[in-house]
Amino acid sequence: MSQPPWDTRRGGQFVSGKHFVTSPAHWITEESATKQHPLGAKLCVGDSVFRYCKANEALSAGKLATAVADSDAEDTVTVAHAIGTADLTITAASAITANQYEDGVLIVDEGTGAGNTYDIAENAAIDSSSTGTVTIYGGLKVAWSTSDTDVVLVQSPYVVQEANKDQKETPICVPRIAVTEAYYFWGQTRGLCGVLQDEAEGNNAGQRLLTIGSSVDGTVESQDAAGEAIVGMRLFDAANDEDAKYQPVMLMLD
Repeated sequence: MSQPPWDTRRGGQFVSGKHFVTSPAHWITEESATKQHPLGAKLCVGDSVFRYCKANEALSAGKLATAVADSDAEDTVTVAHAIGTADLTITAASAITANQYEDGVLIVDEGTGAGNTYDIAENAAIDSSSTGTVTIYGGLKVAWSTSDTDVVLVQSPYVVQEANKDQKETPICVPRIAVTEAYYFWGQTRGLCGVLQDEAEGNNAGQRLLTIGSSVDGTVESQDAAGEAIVGMRLFDAANDEDAKYQPVMLMLD
């Protein structure tokens, strides 16, 4: 099997846009106004894991961040495309800004090619109900038909916001530093990290696993209901995990 083509525009990583970083452009204690790596790029520091993220709003150090999870559903295909086409013409269901879905995915949700998922390299600004271009890595594996092919554009989950206490979002990372809105940073996803606590617990087996806090945004608390997302595990087994303090958590998000 041949290797996928390289994208020299992005420093030579594989076309999927997802890769390991061994020499980060900026460190885990720094933020950047400009994008230096693909969103979701992975960095290992000792036994801790970090992912390259973008702050959709200002973030606080030690507070849980979740995916913004934006999507544009039921975009229709009005131009037939052959296998191998990378610059795809779609009609947007709602207004899309330039590169809003960069490093996200395009899913063929209905019709010819249904089930295929493609990594997005970039997208043009497209007005609602207007046509525009979305560029994918690698090209189509199945030709598109104008008669029935529909697609969904999904934003990268590594565009993040402070966790909401309604507990309905997908936890992504914890920033070790305060992050400016629209800046890029390394969010920690695995390993030991200080995280703001929503409850003073931790002294029995039922309080070991942690989920999104339900009283204060950006916090964690003991998982106490089926289906709540798992963020990590308490390090201590006693009342050291005090309410409203930043306590050690073994993150389990990656």
